[in-house]
Amino acid sequence: MKTINSLKLKLSPSFLILSFLSMFLISGMKLDYSQNTQEHRSTVGFHCSFFGRPTESVWEMELAIYKAEYQKIRELLFSNDTGKRYLAVIVCEVLEEQQVFKLTHLEKAHVKGLYDSESEVSFCAGCGFFESYSFRDLLRENTRFGEEARKWAFKKVSRPNSNDNHQKLKQ
Repeated sequence: MKTINSLKLKLSPSFLILSFLSMFLISGMKLDYSQNTQEHRSTVGFHCSFFGRPTESVWEMELAIYKAEYQKIRELLFSNDTGKRYLAVIVCEVLEEQQVFKLTHLEKAHVKGLYDSESEVSFCAGCGFFESYSFRDLLRENTRFGEEARKWAFKKVSRPNSNDNHQKLKQ
């Protein structure tokens, strides 16, 4: 009978490197859950993966903006998904700033509470960069991802084919 010490496995260096990278990327891509088990934390990203594509939550918000589904965006302020909730806060603030609509008192109070929230939002960039920030840090401080989200929201809301510009062109 052979012992474990007498068995020799010959693994190529490229196999070891590939295995390590695969484990690293898979561990970074898993879905995280916050301390509250009912609160889901999806990843938000504007340029993720090798191809630099937006994440599903960003795509969903872009579609809602494009279709002017403002009620849906407002409802996402109360979502259990922290990624969607964060994007909804940013987009609603820009829509209110652009005077597209006004938030209700309840919505404003909820957003104000999120400015102090420790709930976390995960962000990705590129192939393997993942970080998480609390709502408080994202909304109160100038973080890289907070600034990127604000620029993204302003660009999407202020697109050339928005309803306001159509009305101005008709005059």
